[in-house]
Amino acid sequence: MCAYYGWLNLDNLSAYNRVRYPLVQAAYLRFLKKERVARDIRIVTNRGWNLMHREFPEGMSKSKTYSCEKLAAIWPFIAGEKLVKKSRAQYELKLTNSIGTAARLGFSSELISYAERVCNLHNTRLQIKRKFDSFLARDEYAWIKPVFDEFGFSTFERTIFLCQFDPFGQFLDEQGKELRIKLKRRKGKGGQQITRRLGRNKFHSVMGKAIYPWSSGNKEGHIVSGSQLARNHWYLWVNRQIGLNYSRKGNELIESFKRDYECDLGVSLGALEQLIALSDEQLADGIGRIEHSAIASALLPLIEMAIKAKKSPAAYLKAQGKTRLRMWAKSRVADRAVKVLFKKLITAYKER
Repeated sequence: MCAYYGWLNLDNLSAYNRVRYPLVQAAYLRFLKKERVARDIRIVTNRGWNLMHREFPEGMSKSKTYSCEKLAAIWPFIAGEKLVKKSRAQYELKLTNSIGTAARLGFSSELISYAERVCNLHNTRLQIKRKFDSFLARDEYAWIKPVFDEFGFSTFERTIFLCQFDPFGQFLDEQGKELRIKLKRRKGKGGQQITRRLGRNKFHSVMGKAIYPWSSGNKEGHIVSGSQLARNHWYLWVNRQIGLNYSRKGNELIESFKRDYECDLGVSLGALEQLIALSDEQLADGIGRIEHSAIASALLPLIEMAIKAKKSPAAYLKAQGKTRLRMWAKSRVADRAVKVLFKKLITAYKER
């Protein structure tokens, strides 16, 4: 039966379950562990900050953010771990003059346990990142590095994307071109047979950016499908590269994405102003008259939420419309970035 099934589906790769190579599967499982560690760090730090409001509010003067490489010095200080002499002296001086309870009674055992937990989780996350760095530095992935560098992906983004599309040859045919299949008895206007872009569609799916039509009763639209994990990291990448305003001189690719984002956001904000100017009774018809249907689909949920909450749709749009459209514009940039990444990977794969 297995041999017969294989013979029937020689040219149908979608008929088989996707299996990662053992090395890639191990990296993927390690990435899932990293996600759990990152979630635990956020939970424990938030609990620690809540206690610090009462015990040592001066210790919260610095940013609450943390990165994989650097941990806020307040946590090793509370946990009693090794710390730079200058940083320890600064915190000891703050603690002496603190208005919190820790100046008289010392840190509570609960806060100390939270600080120790944060330090341990940070060390675990740092070890995972170093393993990812050695995984990405393997010779068989050398051809991918210049493409990833051009996009400015972080170590974690590189790892999850590589785990999703490796081996890249699965998206290409024997000639190294994008995998396509001909649709039987279907021809275009010029008489040429229509083909389905199987390789590109599958790549978009593993990147979390596959678009499928959706309909329910009188409503029709499209939904985004594929890997949720990869889609989340695409949004984080866009938010870092586009949302944060820092210099990107010399990176034409990122600059082009930035221009696309500003263009989409400008058009969508103009449509939002037109909708806000309408009365609540006119909004139902006004949303349908927007030329850009994607903008309408981004704003329609807000109007439906306002109606369900028995609030003014116009006021709801004015309060939350810009935030929703910024998210929509960032998602559009991620969609374009996936297309560009696929093309650049095909070129690099041929030249490797």
